Amino acid sequence: MFSSYTLGSHVARLAHVDKLEGKLLDQALIEIHQAPFLIENGGRNVAAGYLRACGLSFGKLYDAVKEDPLYQQAFHLMHGGTLLSERLLMNFFLLLKYSIKEMPGDIIEFGSYRCGMALFLAYVARGLGIKGKVYALDTFEGIPHADGRIDFHACGDFKDTSFDAVSEIIQTLHLDNLILVKGSFQYSFPKICSMLQPLSLVHVDGVTYSSVKYAINAALPHMHSRGGYLVIDDALCSSCIGALQATEEMVQEYHLNAEQNWPHLVYRYAPPLNLKT
Repeated sequence: MFSSYTLGSHVARLAHVDKLEGKLLDQALIEIHQAPFLIENGGRNVAAGYLRACGLSFGKLYDAVKEDPLYQQAFHLMHGGTLLSERLLMNFFLLLKYSIKEMPGDIIEFGSYRCGMALFLAYVARGLGIKGKVYALDTFEGIPHADGRIDFHACGDFKDTSFDAVSEIIQTLHLDNLILVKGSFQYSFPKICSMLQPLSLVHVDGVTYSSVKYAINAALPHMHSRGGYLVIDDALCSSCIGALQATEEMVQEYHLNAEQNWPHLVYRYAPPLNLKT
C-alpha cells in the first residue's frame, strides 16, 4: 500500500518529504522510488528524479544524506580521489540506497581517474548489501584520444593517477566488490562484457566525444531489464562539448528522456527483450 502523497504534485511530495526524518523519511523515499504508477516505460520515474534533484538543491534532503553514517564513512574514504562535487556523490548515494538496492546487478564506471567515485560506489554498495560488482575502467595513463575540433581536453590529460596506488587502497579497504580494468574503453570493456550481470548503474565520466560515445553504446545493451540508470557527468561541463554531443546523439538514437538534469544527467534504459548481448 502506497501513501496518498505519492499521488500528489511534485511540489507536494517535496514539501511532505521535507517534514520527515529517520525511518519515516526512508519509507517515503522507498515508496516514491518504487511506486509502479510513477514509473514510465524504460523505468523513468520523474517524481523520484525531482525529489532527488530539488531535495538536494533547496530541500532538506542534503542535510539528511549528510547525516547518514554510511554516507559519512564512504565520503571520508575517498582520499580526495574524485573531482565530483558533494551533491553529485549524494545523488549517487540516493540512487544506490532507494532504487538500485532493489534492482540487483553490476555497476560500471567509464573513466575512473583516481577512483574516488569507484571507491565510494563500492563501499556504499557493500554497506547496503548490494551483491553485484563495481567495475572501474580507465587507462590510468590519461586521455588516450581527443579530437581538437570539438574536445577541449587533450591526450594525456588526467594522467596524474596510479593503477598500483588505487589497487593498494582497494586491498586496504577489503573492497572485494571493486574491480579495476586498465586500458582504453575499446580495449577494456570487451574483456569483461561476457562476465557482466545486467547493469543497474552505468556512470559515464568521460570528457571527450569518442569516450562518451563508446561508453554509452557499449553499455546500453547490457542494462537491467527493469531500466538501469545511465548517469552522465560531464555533458553539461563548460569544457566538455564533445561529451554533450555524444549524449545528444544518444538521446536521438535511443529516444531517451532524462529522469533528472541536476546535479548531473540521469537516464533510465531497458534494452529490448530480443536484443542480443
